[in-house]
Amino acid sequence: SHVTYLQVRGLFSVEPLGPTTLRGKTEPLQVYLVRHAKPRLFRPTTRGVEGIETSMVGRDADIQRLQLFLLDTIHNKTCRLVTIIGDAGLGKSRLIYEFENWAKLLPNVTRHFRGRASQEIQNRPYALLRDVFLNFLSIQENEPPADVRAKFEQGIEEWLGKSEESQMKAHVIGQLLGFDFRDSPHLVGLSDRQQLRSRALFYLSEYFHAITDIHPVVLFLDDIHWADMSTLEAIEILAAALAQCTLLILCLARPTFFEQHSLWAKGLPHVERLDLKPLSTAESRELISQLLRKAGYIPDALYEIVISESEGNPYYVEEFIKMLMDDRVIIVSTSPWKIEMDRLNRLHIPANLTGVIQSRLDSLSAEERRVIQQASVIGRVFWDDAIKHLSKDDIAVKADNRLSETLESLHQRELIFELRNSTFQGAREYIFKHALLRQVTYESVLKRERSKYHAHIADWLVQRSGERISEFASLIGTHLDLAGSASEAAGYLRQAGEWAAQQFDNPHALAFFNRALELASPNRAEDRYAILCGRELVNDSLGRREAQFEDLRNMENLLAEVSMEPNLRARLQAEIEVRFSNYYEVTSNYPQAIATAQQAVEHAEQSGDKKQVRSLNNNITVE
Repeated sequence: SHVTYLQVRGLFSVEPLGPTTLRGKTEPLQVYLVRHAKPRLFRPTTRGVEGIETSMVGRDADIQRLQLFLLDTIHNKTCRLVTIIGDAGLGKSRLIYEFENWAKLLPNVTRHFRGRASQEIQNRPYALLRDVFLNFLSIQENEPPADVRAKFEQGIEEWLGKSEESQMKAHVIGQLLGFDFRDSPHLVGLSDRQQLRSRALFYLSEYFHAITDIHPVVLFLDDIHWADMSTLEAIEILAAALAQCTLLILCLARPTFFEQHSLWAKGLPHVERLDLKPLSTAESRELISQLLRKAGYIPDALYEIVISESEGNPYYVEEFIKMLMDDRVIIVSTSPWKIEMDRLNRLHIPANLTGVIQSRLDSLSAEERRVIQQASVIGRVFWDDAIKHLSKDDIAVKADNRLSETLESLHQRELIFELRNSTFQGAREYIFKHALLRQVTYESVLKRERSKYHAHIADWLVQRSGERISEFASLIGTHLDLAGSASEAAGYLRQAGEWAAQQFDNPHALAFFNRALELASPNRAEDRYAILCGRELVNDSLGRREAQFEDLRNMENLLAEVSMEPNLRARLQAEIEVRFSNYYEVTSNYPQAIATAQQAVEHAEQSGDKKQVRSLNNNITVE
């Protein structure tokens, strides 16, 4: 029935069968056929308190616009990009939730792709696009590389056909998105980073084109104010390449997004911006009535204070009411619920939403507060196994192994939700109900505890990532940096810089190398030398000639400081001179380029490295 559908629509994929006459019913009923369980839950279900599900309030015009955008996309076979803008808590995710449920009941079966950006991975190249394919292909972060590759191949071949060419396209796309396919024979000879990027984006456009030939596609991109620049650029390129395809791209962002990306999607043919407004007084009153429908009577004074404090923010309304429940202003153990206005008059009202959230955190037990604080250090999305790892040094916690109960209690308080399928095998995955809740919780963690937790999370990621550790280098390095483990962080951030450079994400690569150099020990010349080698190549690619020359000089100085056997020194000196020769050539100093190339050949011969000598003779022409 339709009533049952409303209760299970977030859990199962269903097919509407139309009105059906059933025994014992005078009127035909809308019935549905359950097809299968849905894959990984992308966002929490609808808002509510104490199990009460509310209908969406104040967004009728907004959802109608989204519906028209999709219908127009289908009718005219055009790609449309819509950016939905709203402050934290205004209901962007709820709007998309209702729109997605509506779209699934259309006669035209739509295919949905989903990705979420986050603060934790905003410096990882193509992190948001990578998340789209993690979700769509059900790839887990700690799956063996061979299994990941097989899933990627199957996902691409499903729409481009089973062939060696499709396999090649899968490997190129996967490599760009940050899956380590470097040992693929299809990537041999594809050393030019710009060529990898161009080909991968071209193959991605072919992939989406093939799907949209059969099904309309909706691409949901959440929290793009935290998206990496490489994904944003890729989305613009794909939207332009797929201009005549039935593709609707829905992006959710806070207002700060356009402050940082004022030219976002400029020049694309079908671009829309949808700004969500705060709820009106009447709409806020309706939401409060829905949330407190089990109360026998709602005093006007309660309406007034909630409406005044929340300023039309639905999340604020909900958290404020939950705070009143925690403080027993609203008593839910009776039927109907009771509202104790005397308690409300004595209650200290927090000045803003952050204060309301902090008040709710203060009402937690010591164990609940410890667990949710540990979770906040991991990120908005976190895993029970990671929290166990954070507590590995706490003997009392290990002896009182009640983590599952505590997480369930936090879920009952609607602070967190469990996601159906985990991105890490053997671990249950959870998400904070709202990014702001995670942020306030993180700020409540003592700094000395944060450092310890960040170190343990880095260790957990190292253990969990296994053979795919290079894909997590930036995240591990960032946690180690926040833990104060400078030298160790420098090593992972250098790997992250090299990985980003391979994906032609030079801005992120430069940032990783810069931070690695800041953290590297001044007493470890070999580490600093390796970082400079990577950064010099990035500066060369970006045309930053002064910075490139400075890196080369610093590399030369570091080489002079380190004691080593003569053959190794000669080989490294030859490598530096090759880089210098390239620098002089691109700056049009041809005589110096030739002279430096000759020096490189001489040092290579002194090193006795025949392979290096052959390489130089093949690549350096002395006139």
